[in-house]
Amino acid sequence: SRSCSPPASGSRRLAFWCDKLGLRYRKVFIKNQRTRWASCSKKGNLNFNWKLLWAPPEVLDYVIVHELCHLIEMNHSPRFWAQVALWCPDYKKHRKWLRVHGRDLGRGPKPSAAAALASARHALDVDGDLHLVAEQGPAAV
Repeated sequence: SRSCSPPASGSRRLAFWCDKLGLRYRKVFIKNQRTRWASCSKKGNLNFNWKLLWAPPEVLDYVIVHELCHLIEMNHSPRFWAQVALWCPDYKKHRKWLRVHGRDLGRGPKPSAAAALASARHALDVDGDLHLVAEQGPAAV
């Protein structure tokens, strides 16, 4: 059966899911998005909210799978959700977790740019280009 988590804690999360789904992204950005946890651009760039660094690993995996599925379907159609469910059957549980607990993620002092980038590299477990995009103001959930 499929699970929405890499099989080993040492697995590189983003690379793991890209390989599993047979997909490739262009660049990864860590942002202070006000209303989104993540997004995928038409150019194939993935954007993740820095607050996800405090989410449980299985929730982060769901968000990664969700965004990678946008490389297949750039919408939230039934075909899109079928793709998400194929790779993350318990996605509804993770979406609910974000709705219930999301506002508590990243509470307290905002990390420095260097600390956020290091944490993002660790959480996403990426070695390649990772871009931190500074935006003004606190992120609202």
